[in-house]
Amino acid sequence: MLLTFGISSVLLIASILDVPKAYWMGIATMSVTLPFRSDLEKRVKYRRLGTIGGSIVFVLVYLLLPESCHTYMGILGGIGMGLSVHYGWQTAFNAFSALSIAVSALGLQNAIFFRIFNNIFSSAYMWIVDRIFQPFISFISNHFNKGLLQNR
Repeated sequence: MLLTFGISSVLLIASILDVPKAYWMGIATMSVTLPFRSDLEKRVKYRRLGTIGGSIVFVLVYLLLPESCHTYMGILGGIGMGLSVHYGWQTAFNAFSALSIAVSALGLQNAIFFRIFNNIFSSAYMWIVDRIFQPFISFISNHFNKGLLQNR
């Protein structure tokens, strides 16, 4: 229930604000919430660090490599993500894949800005949603389950 509310509401916000690459916000929201709700705080932290770190390294590599090598940066990101065990590293390498595609549509500066903004905003948003709505959802769920057990 929390995941459904979080993803749909962050996509609504992105749509209202007309944010480019709004699906990045949905993916980040989903990513920090899965697979276990108990990991949310740690995943929000590593999402932020991995996104910023991966974006900085992407810019450095992008500017240092000749243009003919830019198409390989997405492949490098995919390989790095597949070989990474830690969520922070997976997020950093994921930035390579996402940015290598977004640069052609948004330009380097806008791609970097929206990659960082979309990921930090949506993961922080999900943290806030979790803190506000989880106690309410737990109360409703417990109350509902007690009612079902009494009716048996």
